[in-house]
Amino acid sequence: MKKLSIGDVTITSIIERDGPWRTPQEMFPAYDPTIGKRHLAELDPAVFDPASGKMVITYQTYIVRTPRHTVLIDTCTGEDKGYPPPMDFPKQPWLDGFAAAGLRSEDIDYLFCTHLHIDHCGWNTVLRDGRWVPTFPKAKYIFHKGEYAAWEESTKRGETRAGGGGNVFRYNCQAIVEAGQALLVDDGYQLDDTFWLVPTPGHSPCHCCVNIRSATSMIRARLTKTTKSLPQEQIV
Repeated sequence: MKKLSIGDVTITSIIERDGPWRTPQEMFPAYDPTIGKRHLAELDPAVFDPASGKMVITYQTYIVRTPRHTVLIDTCTGEDKGYPPPMDFPKQPWLDGFAAAGLRSEDIDYLFCTHLHIDHCGWNTVLRDGRWVPTFPKAKYIFHKGEYAAWEESTKRGETRAGGGGNVFRYNCQAIVEAGQALLVDDGYQLDDTFWLVPTPGHSPCHCCVNIRSATSMIRARLTKTTKSLPQEQIV
């Protein structure tokens, strides 16, 4: 686990899986090997693994502890979802990391998904007696209402778009709404003076990032959708 302190707020990263994952050609349809070779040579090993020729991909959850709340940001891929390879990797590291952080599922007050792709909402639910139920029974799950609506409509049309829709939506998102634990919010949603959203669409229909500000230090950090480690950008 990696930890960042912002005054009286702490942010802890729990990693589900980490390491070489896919080649640049697999990730970027317009990849040009000649141009790519030049740029890849300049990348840090935390981003590109020269030995395997693959990009390093990290799936992780952020635990944000403020004086008022304990918040999870994104929940990786989860378990028992029946995902095909390569998304069927072992999930125990996430469970071990969550326990090592000294948390029980009952301790989470809020859970926010930056977007609703397969690797950002998987632990929203767990399978109990044949039903998908919220993993965190006391938490309110924060979804952007436009993001939720886009995947809901996609699922109704029978689409199984890469990253979301189909069972990803039904298992991980719709089940939360049906359980009465969802908060469907707009672009400008603010939980309190510590935690608020900013729209960053493009990667998904209504992707959002999280702004965090500590009342004691007035330092702000932004959690982005995909990072190798905790964010380094801070604004004083």
